[in-house]
Amino acid sequence: MTAEDLDRLNSDLATRYVSAWFEPLAALPVTSEADESVRLAAFRIALAVLNESPFDLVAEAAENLTDRILHARSPRRTPGRPVFARIARTTSPTAGRDWCAARLSSSMRAPGDLGRL
Repeated sequence: MTAEDLDRLNSDLATRYVSAWFEPLAALPVTSEADESVRLAAFRIALAVLNESPFDLVAEAAENLTDRILHARSPRRTPGRPVFARIARTTSPTAGRDWCAARLSSSMRAPGDLGRL
């Protein structure tokens, strides 16, 4: 196996792995009720990508990703207030990470389960 073959194999593997993060979102209906699942999935994706980054950076990236996903799903729709706004109003500097840990540790899921969080 050549270095080029290994590069192609790694690229294909990474593409399949990242695609698995987004595939569950395609099955969700385009409704305000499903928006929270999209937001939580976007937060998990941002957290996976920006591991060990400050919470506000992860939350901002998740909000940006959420906006892009929701707009791609329904360009004419304007989504409601993001779930992350609840966290920003707290006074504890670790409240965001504590909230995230509680939400994510309630049930560890594989990337394919993101839409069901």
